[in-house]
Amino acid sequence: MKTYVIPLLVLILAATALAAAPGVPVNLALDRPFISSCSTLPGWHGLVDGEKESDTAPGCYATTNDPSFPKYVVIDLGGDCSISKVVVYNSGNGNTRTVSISSSVDATNYKKLRDPDFIFADRDANTLSVGFQPRTAHYVRITMPDTWKSGLGGDNCMFLREVEVFGVRQGPGDEEPFAFAAGQPAAVKPRVVDVFKRYCLQTPGELKVTVVGDYFVSEADQDSHWARILATELAKLYPNKRVTLTAVGGTEGSIAYAMEWARDSRWALAPDVVVVAYGAQAASVNADLGEFRSKYQGLITELVENTDALVIALTPLPFMQNSSLPLSERTKGRSTRGYAWAVEQVAQTAGLPIVRTASVLAKAPGGKADLYQDNMHLSQEGQLTLGLALADLLR
Repeated sequence: MKTYVIPLLVLILAATALAAAPGVPVNLALDRPFISSCSTLPGWHGLVDGEKESDTAPGCYATTNDPSFPKYVVIDLGGDCSISKVVVYNSGNGNTRTVSISSSVDATNYKKLRDPDFIFADRDANTLSVGFQPRTAHYVRITMPDTWKSGLGGDNCMFLREVEVFGVRQGPGDEEPFAFAAGQPAAVKPRVVDVFKRYCLQTPGELKVTVVGDYFVSEADQDSHWARILATELAKLYPNKRVTLTAVGGTEGSIAYAMEWARDSRWALAPDVVVVAYGAQAASVNADLGEFRSKYQGLITELVENTDALVIALTPLPFMQNSSLPLSERTKGRSTRGYAWAVEQVAQTAGLPIVRTASVLAKAPGGKADLYQDNMHLSQEGQLTLGLALADLLR
């Protein structure tokens, strides 16, 4: 039998490499949630998907042709991290000009990571790599204050192939549900909403509204519930309509159950509006995110392809994380943000209207604790705030 002798130096180097591995910078932005200051083009949400060569959806990121500037996108790294490099991949689709990079630990106070700002050449799929001394960051913001014009989709569509943020995670994040969401629009309102209003809401008759979801739709028959408030407001806005409300799901309602409902009752009930509200229950048990996204995608596909209803995606209620409110132990270490991002991706790709629960609540005046009954449920004030925001989408 042969005996192999491994030099001591090799063993020392190997042990050193293993010890250092946890501190090796990695791309912390990969597949992380992000928010935009304006809506993205349907399906064009590939900002942090790892696809650096694509100039088309879904691998590329693009905003709508919104004339307002500056535009920005904020990436949530998931907790405090020590970051040391940001790489921005420009697109050949045009328009993207000046790029400003900054970071924050609280989603409110940002510091630039490069000064002066960088200017990409027009239609040049170039790469900007910015290295710096390690600093703590939870959020990274890319700001685009101007445009070259004459690019794909109109003068104001801004494109990026990818953004990478390299660093080391410092520990588990402390979920702050509102600061991150405050900077994005509370709703995405594609043209299909205006078409629906013109051809469905302006004519007399019945308006059948169905809410489908997990415990977020429980007790929808109560006057104080956001679903009932939505129905009541629609009846006020469109007095020629007789509004009826149906709830499917609830505490025991899985996406698979909703899928069966969609298949079995699409002809019998024929809803005009379907609000899909999943994610909070999955987050409460740390359900596999990929599996949740796949099931949610299946339900949305079933509803879009096999009903004539206007399907509205409602992102899950963020957990409050307030130790003075009940159920704080059940939400500790839990977050709905990843599930909300999965809902956004599916809904954006399908071109659906979206109401972002976290953004709606973030923009509400007063103390946020007043919007919650406990860390997992809205108070009457919170229910009213969300119900009115949903109705406003169809105003």
